[in-house]
Amino acid sequence: MRQPFHSVASAMAFTLTAAILLIAPQGNADARWLNTPPEQGRELIADYLQACPFFEGNIRDPRVLRKLYARARVFDGLCVAPGPTADEAADLIREVFASGDYLGLIVGAWRGGKPVVVGALGESMTGVPATMDMHHRIGNVSAPFLTTVFLQLAEEGVLALDDPLADWFPDRPEANSVTLEQLARSMTGYAHHPATDDFLEAFYDDPFQTWDPEQLIAWGTEGGTAFEPGTGWQFSDTNLLILGEVIEAETGRSTHQLITERIIQPMGLDNTTSPQTAELADPVL
Repeated sequence: MRQPFHSVASAMAFTLTAAILLIAPQGNADARWLNTPPEQGRELIADYLQACPFFEGNIRDPRVLRKLYARARVFDGLCVAPGPTADEAADLIREVFASGDYLGLIVGAWRGGKPVVVGALGESMTGVPATMDMHHRIGNVSAPFLTTVFLQLAEEGVLALDDPLADWFPDRPEANSVTLEQLARSMTGYAHHPATDDFLEAFYDDPFQTWDPEQLIAWGTEGGTAFEPGTGWQFSDTNLLILGEVIEAETGRSTHQLITERIIQPMGLDNTTSPQTAELADPVL
């Protein structure tokens, strides 16, 4: 069983307590390392390993210790794997963050299952540094969650890609022509409800209201379709709301339950949820 990050970091920090006192860097060691008291160097590296627990390397090797110390001294919230590719990626992230109007940022990039750059920059709010354990919206990442559940149900024979919407909601515009696949691929021609005048008016009137999915769908479909279903593409959250309704009607279960059981739990996404409200768990970015 894979050890928790904090356990690995604690064990490595404990090991380097002895290692850093026993090893005196030789040769062309960084002068700053030689001028650093062992206690201070040990604390810097221990803090770095606590923040970046995925570090791999033999901490009894003086060369590894020097590299760790060099990274620990300039640690700005980004954990960067060894090598030029990771350094280049980290520099690009810092450049984008510095040049944009960003308050805080959480970033993660992996290659072959191994972290390249993981960390956080900036602040959550004034005086509160952004950290990797903060929660935030995942935006349209929820769309592939829902469509993956749909494809799983199609594979299991519960639904079919070419099932017409009219089988569940015959009163929707062009319901006989719209298929479930078209809903999943935003090929129905239904409007993106957040961009409709009715939604924007209601939003600015009360941005914290609880939205009724039926009302959102009504705003997205009241103008009919922008093109004949299946002949074009136009991204629309309205499609996903309707697809979710179909899935719930056919399975008798909420999309929240299905996404949690079929996507989040099997993938071990311990800090990811499919919320039914706007509430976010602490800490929040």
